[in-house]
Amino acid sequence: MDGLASGVALFSSMVILVISLASENPLTIVVTLVLCGALAGFLRYNFNPASIFLGDSGALFVGFLLAALSVVGVQKATTAVAVITPILAFGLPVVDTGVTMARRVIGRRPIFQGDDEHIHHMLLAEAGRSVAWC
Repeated sequence: MDGLASGVALFSSMVILVISLASENPLTIVVTLVLCGALAGFLRYNFNPASIFLGDSGALFVGFLLAALSVVGVQKATTAVAVITPILAFGLPVVDTGVTMARRVIGRRPIFQGDDEHIHHMLLAEAGRSVAWC
């Protein structure tokens, strides 16, 4: 799906940016601003019809950078901020992964086999039904 990975990464980096601004952590602010700018510029060309893609190396680098920023950005913060930041930034992807794995285990299907029952697939299907209904 065009724009999904970079869109989720942009949302996560903006959450980390807001929390970094609130905690006044200059290193995290600068790196997160650079990441937000790179993802926003990339996202322009990654929407349908996508002309460029992240690829494995790009997606892994963005994921590693987001994980590192969420850890470094909250080192000097209060415990509440340190716990809330990863939950806000990565809540949707983690919930989607957990629900998908549980659904596959309960249904006795292979965990690593793809399907169209992720949250974004359900949202797109619902949007298609809403448009057809109008």
